[in-house]
This record gives sequence, C-alpha cells and structure tokens, in this order.
Amino acid sequence: IDLDNFKSVNDTYGHDVGDEVLRHFYKKAKNVLRQNDQLGRFGGEEWLLVMPGSNTQHIEQIFNRIRTAVVKTAIKGLPESYQLTFSLGVTQWDGHSQWDDTLKRADDAVYNAKQSGRDRWELL
Repeated sequence: IDLDNFKSVNDTYGHDVGDEVLRHFYKKAKNVLRQNDQLGRFGGEEWLLVMPGSNTQHIEQIFNRIRTAVVKTAIKGLPESYQLTFSLGVTQWDGHSQWDDTLKRADDAVYNAKQSGRDRWELL
C-alpha cells in the first residue's frame, strides 16, 4: 500500500501533519481488517498488508472498506476538503517464491496502480 501524494502533505503542511496522516491511515485501516490480517508500516508512506486466504473479491471489499474509512474522517491539520487516497498492489505468495520476489511483485503492482490513476488496486 502506498499513500497517494503523501510527499506533498509533508512538504505543504509539515511532518507533524504527515505523521497524523500515517496514524489516521493505520487506525482506520486496522479497524476494517480481519483479526488474522496483518498491517504494518514498511517505510515512508508504504505499508505492508498480509491477508491470508484472501481472494480477489475479498481484496476488493477490504480496499473499499479502507477507502471509505480513511475518507470519512477529517485529519487534524488538513483542510476538510483533503481526501486521503492510496494505491494497493496485490500479489499472491505461492508458498515457494523468495520473500523478496513476492515483495517486488507487490511493489510493481503498486506502481501499476499509481500509473493507472491512483486510488485503486492492481493485481500482479
């Protein structure tokens, strides 16, 4: 997961507001995930979400739930008109691939989502 246009938030409103955006995203996203789903910050504005046993229908549902949750609530320090969006790259671990290869596919999928307009998810 990559938060869309996050650098501009830090540059325009400062790192304290950027930190608030990160906390907001985590809190809202975590609330809509299943108990066995794992969400963690991977670096900067990037997050890693592991959803065991998920299919594309479930991924679509979770993406939409997170999107709704993060957009619904105003974020302290940002104009009310600000809408937090994110791009999600999805891949499936086959049980045999190296972890780095799996992460690379997910990163490529995020890149594709961003190139296709952001605020969406892509499967690779």
